[in-house]
Amino acid sequence: MRKTQLEIMGLVVFVILIVVSTAIYLTISSHRTIPRVQEEKTIFTDTLTSSTLKAILNTDTCGEKLRDIIDDCVTLQQAKCSNGTHILDSCTYTEWFINTTLPELLKGYEYEFKVVRDNKEYIIINSSQCGKERYSPSIQVYSLWPMPGNVIITLSLC
Repeated sequence: MRKTQLEIMGLVVFVILIVVSTAIYLTISSHRTIPRVQEEKTIFTDTLTSSTLKAILNTDTCGEKLRDIIDDCVTLQQAKCSNGTHILDSCTYTEWFINTTLPELLKGYEYEFKVVRDNKEYIIINSSQCGKERYSPSIQVYSLWPMPGNVIITLSLC
């Protein structure tokens, strides 16, 4: 009879170990689902901002890429472009282009678009409800060679 009792005790210990390990696993895995969802959302918004910024900078408009128009905005400000009704300088044209394009590309998102050269802000465009918090900033930095300085273009979701 002792051998049977020993086997039953072994089975009870085994079942208790299974129950405890399952409870620990469920507790740990339930805490991981929230960060995983947040992580997937972050990956999506990071991809959205970087793809949108790259696409917008490489868009042909006014006979050249928007990036080249921004270069003119932060340097010479000699380029003139038409928005269909008015002839605009490169900075004003860039603001007009961003204000007409980004709302269509980023439907449902609030955003901030910024162009900075040597700590001077040339263009800042905030959508209507963009507060202090910024998420998923996508930053493009490029040199103005042969001129000194770098241009920093940032697109952030709010």
